[in-house]
Amino acid sequence: MQIDWARLHQLQEDVGTEDIRGIITLFEQELKQVIAQLPLEAEPAQMANNLHYLKGCALNLGFNDLARLCQQSFDHLNTDPAPPITLAPILECYESATQALRQSLDDQLGGL
Repeated sequence: MQIDWARLHQLQEDVGTEDIRGIITLFEQELKQVIAQLPLEAEPAQMANNLHYLKGCALNLGFNDLARLCQQSFDHLNTDPAPPITLAPILECYESATQALRQSLDDQLGGL
């Protein structure tokens, strides 16, 4: 499943219907900024920090697949930082999840 809509419904319940779009937009902006930095990051410790941060944002938006990929890469960096990690799956999953979110948001969250 690309998006955990139950998580977004819970977020909507937590913050209120009037604030959910702003919260989603904020998380999307934060994700976009960190995603843009990933290919530029050469330091394994900073890459691991960025992946951990991305995982948290992804979980808040119900992007479970993206969170899983970030966790796997984070674990890899913490186990053996020498070999490079492959960013393509993370970047592709991010694009796919944000596109799915934009396409289905109104239907899933009651036409907000």
